[in-house]
Amino acid sequence: MSNQTGQLYTPSRILRMAELTRLLGISRSTIYVKINPASKYHDPTFPKPIRLGSASVGWRASAIDEWLMLHTAPAWSEPENKLKELNDDDKTITP
Repeated sequence: MSNQTGQLYTPSRILRMAELTRLLGISRSTIYVKINPASKYHDPTFPKPIRLGSASVGWRASAIDEWLMLHTAPAWSEPENKLKELNDDDKTITP
C-alpha cells in the first residue's frame, strides 16, 4: 500500500500491556507510574498509550523502540577509563 507521495505505508504494530511488560522487563504498575504526571517517577519521555477502545490501550511499537534507543546506552559507549577500571577490578588483562 502506498500514500499519495508514493511512499510505502507500514502501519506500526500495537503492543498491549502484557507484551510491553515482557519487552521492557518492568511491571505494569511501573509503566503506569511512568505515564502518570502526578507521580514523582513520571517519565515525560515515555510514549503515551493510545486508546483502542472504551477500556483498552496500547502502545505503538515504533514509539517504544525509539524510547528504548534513547534510554539504553550500548556497552561500547562506556568511557575507556571506566572499562579499564572494570577490567582492573576483575584482574583481567586489557588489550
